[in-house]
Amino acid sequence: MSTINTTKTNLFLDIALFLAFVLAMVPHATGIPVHEWLSLAFAATIVVHLLLHWEWIVGVTPKFFARLFHESRLNFVIDVVFFLALIMAMVSGFLISKAALPAIGIQPAFSIVWRQAHRISAEVALITLGIHCGMHIKWIAQNAKRTLIGPVVRLFRKQPVAERAAGGKK
Repeated sequence: MSTINTTKTNLFLDIALFLAFVLAMVPHATGIPVHEWLSLAFAATIVVHLLLHWEWIVGVTPKFFARLFHESRLNFVIDVVFFLALIMAMVSGFLISKAALPAIGIQPAFSIVWRQAHRISAEVALITLGIHCGMHIKWIAQNAKRTLIGPVVRLFRKQPVAERAAGGKK
């Protein structure tokens, strides 16, 4: 896979993950069934995201306590906290499920403890996602401009008559 295709894949997956996460964070807007099923799809997509970044994870993990650039260490810590918060939100979400698990015949018992754990872990995940996105804003902006905005701009850019006649190639 070429670098640009990897970058495009990462960008589109990251955008999809971000949008799914934001939608999942507003269950009163989407409804509980959409919230739960979207969260399940989000969990599966997170696994794909981790696999795409596995080289980085494996490369940074053993160097965590070694002389590692401070931003990489902070990024690693934020990612671990985000991941753990997501796991807690998913587990607690399953344990208080009102739609997804009942749809497959499992009736979880209500628990205020798991409800609070779900709320707190989702909030921690939201905060760490914001920090994660902030740490990668330069990459996001650069690749969004190149991958999403650039092609649209090129479609509407005025081309000389000779270049248009040649199908956009000079």
